[in-house]
Amino acid sequence: MASKKVFTSLEFGAGSTLIKPKIEVKEAAHLVTNNDPYFPGVAGQLAFGGDTELYLNDGTAWRKLHNSNTAFSTSSLITSTVADGSVPFAITSKTVVPNLTVEALGTPVGTPLSGFHVRSTTATEHGIPVYGTNGILKVGTPVADDDASSKGYVDNAVQGLDHKESVKYTTTGNLTSAAGIITTGLSNANIDTTTNPLAGDRILVKNQTNASENGIWLATGSSWTRATDADVTGTQLIEGGSFSSTSDITDGTPNNWQSVNSATLTSEGSGVSGNCLRVQTTSGNDGAAYQDITTVVGKSYRISLYMNKGTSGTVAYLVGIASDTDSILGASDTDSTASGWVLHESVFKATATTTRITLISRDSASTDYSEFDSVSVKETDLSEGAFVFVEDGTTLPNTSWVLSNGVTHAWTQFSGAGQITAGDGLAKSGDTLSVDLAASTPLEFASNKLSMAAIDTGDLANDAVDADKLDDSATFAMAGLRVGASALNGVITSKPTGAFTTSGVDDDFSAAALYVDNSVYGSSDSVLGGIMFSQRGNASDKHAAIMSIADHVTDGDPTGLAFYTQPLTSGSTAYLSEVLRLSSGGKVGIGGDFTNAAHPLGTLHVSTARYGGTELNSNVNFNSNIDGWDDYDSGTASHETTTTYNSSAGALRGTSDGTNIWLARSDGLVLTQGASYRITAKCYIPAGWDGGDVWMSDGGSFSGAGAETVVKADATTTGSWQSLQTDIPVAADVNGNIYLRGSNNPTNGKYVIFDDISIKEDDLADGVSTLGDDLVVSGSSGTGISIISKANTSSNLYFGDGIQKDYIRITGSRSIVTGDANGDSTLYFQASDGGAAPASVMSLYGADKSVKIEGGLGIGTDAGTRTFAINQTATNA
Repeated sequence: MASKKVFTSLEFGAGSTLIKPKIEVKEAAHLVTNNDPYFPGVAGQLAFGGDTELYLNDGTAWRKLHNSNTAFSTSSLITSTVADGSVPFAITSKTVVPNLTVEALGTPVGTPLSGFHVRSTTATEHGIPVYGTNGILKVGTPVADDDASSKGYVDNAVQGLDHKESVKYTTTGNLTSAAGIITTGLSNANIDTTTNPLAGDRILVKNQTNASENGIWLATGSSWTRATDADVTGTQLIEGGSFSSTSDITDGTPNNWQSVNSATLTSEGSGVSGNCLRVQTTSGNDGAAYQDITTVVGKSYRISLYMNKGTSGTVAYLVGIASDTDSILGASDTDSTASGWVLHESVFKATATTTRITLISRDSASTDYSEFDSVSVKETDLSEGAFVFVEDGTTLPNTSWVLSNGVTHAWTQFSGAGQITAGDGLAKSGDTLSVDLAASTPLEFASNKLSMAAIDTGDLANDAVDADKLDDSATFAMAGLRVGASALNGVITSKPTGAFTTSGVDDDFSAAALYVDNSVYGSSDSVLGGIMFSQRGNASDKHAAIMSIADHVTDGDPTGLAFYTQPLTSGSTAYLSEVLRLSSGGKVGIGGDFTNAAHPLGTLHVSTARYGGTELNSNVNFNSNIDGWDDYDSGTASHETTTTYNSSAGALRGTSDGTNIWLARSDGLVLTQGASYRITAKCYIPAGWDGGDVWMSDGGSFSGAGAETVVKADATTTGSWQSLQTDIPVAADVNGNIYLRGSNNPTNGKYVIFDDISIKEDDLADGVSTLGDDLVVSGSSGTGISIISKANTSSNLYFGDGIQKDYIRITGSRSIVTGDANGDSTLYFQASDGGAAPASVMSLYGADKSVKIEGGLGIGTDAGTRTFAINQTATNA
């Protein structure tokens, strides 16, 4: 029956049902656009395609409708509007979804948050890790024990360690070898085992007579081979280093080597076993040959070569960074002055990708040469720090060894933990490990303490106990205490040995609270033992002390006690000066007049200055200039401001022109007959001075061109200040000079520096009378003794003996009355008559300048026999 159109539209009423409706079936190929010529459509029209899909026309094209029985595909974005808290979609299949890769998850913008995981090529928290090139996976710094570790972390942890695979045995002596190869076979001779090693066993060879054969070897039935992780026979990097084959030499000239400083390079037949390289200088500089090799930074290489210094002074090789003058290795490793062929080997670590090997003849003569042979450079897997563990053996099992010297191939035992055996006194109980080395001296380590039964000071290492570890609440008993270790520190002890003797009686000073003993430093005049006081507390500051009490050994007075103070007006640069000495002879000196064995000169010697008040040298310290000093003969005097004594502003430099011994001379000094003068100075001899001892002399001028008086500075003491001092007596009034000179002619330009040159008269050159040395008062000019009393009382000076305490008295008084502010003074000379109290014999009155004499006055006759008598004869009329 033909198809017929019944109607074009249909409208249903409410509740109506369309039973078994059928949608028109069309080929899917025609369900594309509305203008398909085979099946054009309109918006809202439905069609069923031959592909079993349902289509809907949206007015422009046919759209396939999704159903649960067919696969779904779309080229448009699928968006879910499900709110947070609900799953946007669910998948029950566990089958791999093609093309759904981690890259499809995207790259995070910022740091991924917890619950928001995206792919990451870095070790980022919450990221999904992605392997990089060559399967590298980035991880962070580990924290917990089970965290993964990065290469950088591991490299840093094992930096400096070069672990090698463990060995089965090690050697105890030399193994048979030939041409550098171990040939002992599977024999246990000189191997630390009672059984023969098996083929393939790794052996640490460390006792070879030829040390270059030491290393890690694989045992075989005949010739052994080196282990691949400890191989020293890598690729040869030097080209033409044997100088023997035709490829090494062209027309007598070595190939592959470049000349330095126009050196002549030739192949000679005087090598170790054939030809060798000869380097001959031609340009007045060191001659050399070099070759650049390719190296890997951080890799270790072994260089080996024979050297013969030939006619040059020194032969050497350098391992440099593309330079023929620098070297990774030191000169002690590479330079040689030995004659004949000598093998040299060194191991170096490359610091650049190109390394230059330079062979040098160190001589500037154009005819001199050095020779080289068998030059070899190979990469080595065995360098200093290589570490290996020995698994088995008779005496050395469970020990570890380290290659301590890559040049000498020396191996040093790193650990002997496996050698602790029962019977060594080692015991463990709970948390306590104890070592009982002897029944009387057990040593016990517990978890929280160290205890020992007995220990001597000899068992402690030097400086093993710090001061803050001592119990400061306890009292220590000891024979002595050394304070410091320098020559200015003595020994403090609690008790002297034995008793001291005073006036024939043994006085026991064993209860002394403090005893300072300086005998440990001997009896040098420059060493003082005592007590020092300081306000600045700087032990290194030579000006820090403000007072010191010291024993004194200067000038033959070994048991004196000296007191030192710092001058009040000196500031921070002053040195301590001696102000009081108690001598071994019971004398007391006040004022610092203690310069030789005779001082103090009296039982009580008070001195304000010994050396005359007038300084004859008008320019002592040369702070501003050298006025008062001149050039003399071969010497030139100049002002020095760099090297000065005690950091002063200036000094005097005397420079020689090389023609004579003289350096400088003072202007004329006016000297007085009968006086003695002390000359002091500081002298600095610089390094390189060649004029012998340095003299400060009067040139004979103090004695009127007589004998010369000299004081010398030691030429062997350079770079420091020396003190000079001499005393010169003057026989007549003269104009003298001070001369500065060497004992030998110095070279032109050589100089010496002087500072603080002082010239003063010695007031005590003749000493004092033995009858007047009980009290000595000396000064720099006029000197006296003052007796001060209260106003309107007397000032007295008494003379007495064992019979009468005051048989002579000298009394001074001054009477101050109303209206007389000053008063008149009177001086009384009183003497005793037959033991009676002293009575006035003579009075001097200041009021009228009169003299009253009691009894009589005798002139030239016996006093007291007449009231006034003059005994005059013709001879004394």
